[in-house]
Amino acid sequence: MTKSAARPKRASGKSGRTFRPDRLPGLDLRSAAGQLYARHFRDLAREFPEGDHAAIRDLAALAAQLDQAQGEAIGSDDPKMRVRARSDALRLSRLVAKKRAVLSAAGPAPKTALDDILARHQEQA
Repeated sequence: MTKSAARPKRASGKSGRTFRPDRLPGLDLRSAAGQLYARHFRDLAREFPEGDHAAIRDLAALAAQLDQAQGEAIGSDDPKMRVRARSDALRLSRLVAKKRAVLSAAGPAPKTALDDILARHQEQA
């Protein structure tokens, strides 16, 4: 019986799933809230392609919360809940506008060692 030559390791893709830039700890991207967040993240990543992923993640989470608050303000039957949801939506819309302005003024994100590792991993795949 002869020894076979060592085969190169196949990339399992696990690190690609673990270090996805749109991943938000504690949020299941298969749920309705997770899909809403993922849609906002994709839209913001297209709008700010050179932006910092952490800032885009934060802004996408806030935008998803804003959508939920606006839905609660419209769909609630309780007047007190409508007022509370409306004030939450107003506060979140101001915060989203401020963070969006900061992100657009920031320019490209600085390169990190993790970006280099992910780029090499993408080239190998």
